[in-house]
Amino acid sequence: MKTQHSKPGPGGTQVYFLVEDCALQQARAADAGGVVIRPKFSIGQFGFVVLCEDTEGNVIGFNSLK
Repeated sequence: MKTQHSKPGPGGTQVYFLVEDCALQQARAADAGGVVIRPKFSIGQFGFVVLCEDTEGNVIGFNSLK
């Protein structure tokens, strides 16, 4: 939501969503006009992560075990 107390963009809170396979969200984000900042990469025993920027400049992450 829009508020006078915060603005979208890098440097704010970064939210991660646990998903089945973050490669799918990577493709969906790009198709929806977002930017893939860091394609799917391994974080060892904790699975994989994708970092994307939404159309308002917010950075979001997706985490999956496969």
